[in-house]
Amino acid sequence: MKTLLDSAGNPLAGVNIVQVPPDGVIGRHHHVSEIETVYVLAGQSVLTLGDADHAFAAGQVVAIPAGLEHALRNTGATTVELLCIFTPPLS
Repeated sequence: MKTLLDSAGNPLAGVNIVQVPPDGVIGRHHHVSEIETVYVLAGQSVLTLGDADHAFAAGQVVAIPAGLEHALRNTGATTVELLCIFTPPLS
């Protein structure tokens, strides 16, 4: 994860770029107080929200509520690139 903007630059939101290589996984996790808005810049993946899997590919966006367990698996042959915005910023 590469931080583009943190709480020092904006106390209301944090912005990050995340890259997931082919066959890579971001394991199940949740954010206690942050909404995570994710925009797929490149690639194909499966996003798990709670117990449901969803195809998630370039050009799609989702807002993940605070407290919801989620995960992501790269299902394509290229790196998945995500623009992740956290409101409020990760602490």
